[in-house]
Amino acid sequence: MNDFEGNRTSRSGAPEQIAAPDVDNDRPGANNKFMPEMVKQVEALSEANMLSRAIIDHLSHALVVVDRSMRVIHTNLRFRSLFSVNEDVAQMGITIGKVMDDESLTGIIQHCVKSGEPLREMEYTCSARADEEARQFLLDISLFVIPSNKERILLSFDEITEWKQRQNQVTEASRLVSIGEMAAGIAHEINNPLAAVMGFAQLAMRRNVDDSIRRDLDKILAESKRASKIIANLQSFARRYKPRQEPVNVIEILQKVLEFRSYESQVSNIAVAMKFDPRTPLVMGDEHQLDQVFLNIVINAEHMMFITNGGGNLNIEIGLHDDKVFISFEDDGPGIEPDVLPKIFDPFFTTKEVGKGTGLGLSICYGIVHEHGGIIRVSGTPGNGATFVVELPAPEVEPGEESAAKDNTPETDNACRPLNVLIVDDEPLVVEFLSRVLTEFGHTVAMAENGNSVMEMTDLDKYDLIMLDVRMPGVGSETLFDHIRGVSNDISNRILYITGDATNPDTRAFIAATGSPVLTKPFTIEDLLTAVRRIAGKNPPS
Repeated sequence: MNDFEGNRTSRSGAPEQIAAPDVDNDRPGANNKFMPEMVKQVEALSEANMLSRAIIDHLSHALVVVDRSMRVIHTNLRFRSLFSVNEDVAQMGITIGKVMDDESLTGIIQHCVKSGEPLREMEYTCSARADEEARQFLLDISLFVIPSNKERILLSFDEITEWKQRQNQVTEASRLVSIGEMAAGIAHEINNPLAAVMGFAQLAMRRNVDDSIRRDLDKILAESKRASKIIANLQSFARRYKPRQEPVNVIEILQKVLEFRSYESQVSNIAVAMKFDPRTPLVMGDEHQLDQVFLNIVINAEHMMFITNGGGNLNIEIGLHDDKVFISFEDDGPGIEPDVLPKIFDPFFTTKEVGKGTGLGLSICYGIVHEHGGIIRVSGTPGNGATFVVELPAPEVEPGEESAAKDNTPETDNACRPLNVLIVDDEPLVVEFLSRVLTEFGHTVAMAENGNSVMEMTDLDKYDLIMLDVRMPGVGSETLFDHIRGVSNDISNRILYITGDATNPDTRAFIAATGSPVLTKPFTIEDLLTAVRRIAGKNPPS
């Protein structure tokens, strides 16, 4: 047995001392040849240890190691930062359930240990800090054994809060597109009978009826108009539009937004007052993006006032200041905390409870307003309400040019030369209403129930006016327009389109391409006669 095997026993049974290797410790430089190598190895091990710790600390995942008693053994920098944990938590013997303030996590870990199988990408929700809303993670749990033969459990938290919010936004956007498509069909179906209800109510009011019947007819007409506005607003807010830059009237946009929210405001005890300068000019912008901005601000104000006070007051003011059109929204809600104010337009920042907001509404508003060359700002203090102000650049307007306060009074002179009119609509009651009105005012009327009937006509040029429903079964509007234009070069200039879905982008694009006027169902007798007279004026008798 060589000298490095250890002690051995002598023949007498007594331990025999093994001689140490022959090393002369007194000889200068005897161990010097070993020391540099040992120092290098120690430095290399220390550097590798520090590198491993640095890598673990700078991982994007939050990591924590626990033992079988659920006590925290080690945490990385991301975990400590995310969950506000001190580095010495590993020496304090605190369990993971206490650290996370969620004892249900202990049960999840124990189930994993019992099964002996790792857990992968389980969605886990918790509050990273006591003063924050819940955040979402993908949780991984792995089991491993360290060299001392002790079992350890590794938990990995991969935060997916923003990803889930974006996913919810995509889902919401898809839902709105579906609502828009559904609304288009519903609008067309509802606006047709509404046109008939409004039409016959107006015809009845033209008769010599007593005051009580006239009051009833007024109510029918008013409620029909109200239903029509609800449908139009639903279409407008549910649809997706390509951004456009054109003159828009912010007063009319706000009025439409408030009409859309009128019922919710009433049931939430919100009193809304709107004050505007009638000389406010038009602004260049996208109507549908701006109504999205205004709607979001109004809804936020309503929400905060209702949850805090059960109601409140919202004052809106529109005017012109320093070549800027300003729109001010002032509420008497809970106000805004100083630490919230700088972050209010940040993406994904919200003060609403979980599930009540994505934190994207005001950031989208901020982006839209800046794309329009404007600014949006907010002020408020706790307990004193909040004020949002949107400022948009006002285009230079020459004296005498049209402003937002244009005269919208309908023309009342319904005198018009007698016309030969063809009505093409698949709704019998709408056709009957149109026919009775036009006949009463001296026009000659012919009727066709659908586009197929028109395709068989070769004498279309005898008509002074063709009233054409945009959406009908059978032949499409484009095919029908091409046929009419093919029969006569100028009859296509005497088409008046009528539609129950004027907000449909395809419908708008088609009508714009034809250059023909459009009358949106339901409409008044005055609207109808005005449109007929204008077409007659553009096309005098030859």
